[in-house]
Amino acid sequence: MFLLDPHNQTVFQSHFQLWSFPIPLLKGIFIALVAAAAVPSTYFTYKYMQLLKHARRLEQERQAHGEDEKAIRQAAELLTHHMPEKALALLEPHDHLEALVLRGQAMLALERGDEAITLLKRPFFETGDLRAGYLLAEAYLSVDRSPVDTLQAITSAHAKEAGRAYHLLLGYYESQQAWQDCLDTLDRMSKVGIDPRPGVNPTAFRYGLIRQSETSRAPRKIIDQYQQLLKDDPLFVPAYLSLGDFLLETEAEEKAFAIYEKGFAKTENPAFLERLERYYLEQGYPEDAIQVYRQLLVKHGGQTVRFQLAKLYYKLQMLDESLELLEGLRGRLGHLPGYLFILGDIKARRAHHDEALDAFKSLARELGFSGADFICTHCGSRYESYQGRCDSCGRWNTVTLETETVTTETTVASSPIYYGP
Repeated sequence: MFLLDPHNQTVFQSHFQLWSFPIPLLKGIFIALVAAAAVPSTYFTYKYMQLLKHARRLEQERQAHGEDEKAIRQAAELLTHHMPEKALALLEPHDHLEALVLRGQAMLALERGDEAITLLKRPFFETGDLRAGYLLAEAYLSVDRSPVDTLQAITSAHAKEAGRAYHLLLGYYESQQAWQDCLDTLDRMSKVGIDPRPGVNPTAFRYGLIRQSETSRAPRKIIDQYQQLLKDDPLFVPAYLSLGDFLLETEAEEKAFAIYEKGFAKTENPAFLERLERYYLEQGYPEDAIQVYRQLLVKHGGQTVRFQLAKLYYKLQMLDESLELLEGLRGRLGHLPGYLFILGDIKARRAHHDEALDAFKSLARELGFSGADFICTHCGSRYESYQGRCDSCGRWNTVTLETETVTTETTVASSPIYYGP
């Protein structure tokens, strides 16, 4: 016991009142010290327990992340080997963003587009992940829904690195015949320095836009637009044909014929000759069609006009005249199915059976009676008649006769097609 003087002993032995309880001073001091130590001790104990809990959670997350990474690697490999069902089953319990992307990819491979869209929205819109975005766009297309919002979000966030998104947008707009959107997309691509893919033809988009407005704009405006387009691209066959057809509909026949002739002079595409021939035959004036061909022979010459005239003679059952022209073209057109068919048929009718047989054998070797004289100069697809755009590769203004001549029909009526008035 500390030695205190009597006064201090009296002080320490005194009591103080806490509410209605008398408490000795020394005991009160002891209680106060214990209480003062208990508060921080309790606080630090609480913090320590929180840290332990957080550490356990981090360890659990690390283990779960490791499991996610393992599942993701295995699922990615399964998708590479075209096993989406197994990949999906492996990823089913995982909701990590990367797992969601792979689950969406698996759903897409299983042709479950709507479910793929639901899965892919979160990783794309939360992180802007490009792979998720492109898969999401593909999922929209797989269920015939518009991918425009997704693709535009990609181009807005990654303008200079979004070449694929621009190309997909362009392809989608073209499939929807949204020609103004096609032109706008090309303009945006030009501004960010992204080149369109080979085969994309801005003239075709302008052409489509004019075609769509033919019924809503004044004829003079339509004609001016076609003429400006042809001034910019003087070899675009569909525009010549459409302008000529439009002029015929407005009863400007002479101007239409002049456009057809100008288009033929520029391109030597036989579609212009077919247009003229069809018009005169429908009007009941085959002799005028023959006269036009003869005039064109004088102006332009060439095998294209000769073969078209031979075809017309054949339609009109003027077989001798047709055969005479065909014989003169044998060395240049001897491989064309249309040429071989007409030649073989005329020879057979003239009882020249050996020559007819030779022609039909050659025809069988060439194309198996397909009669597809027109060919796409880009992908090699064949067609029986001219068309402005190749159905196979999607390119415009690439379909022409294989030797830049004209096609012919491969079926023949037992009597003349045209009887005359």
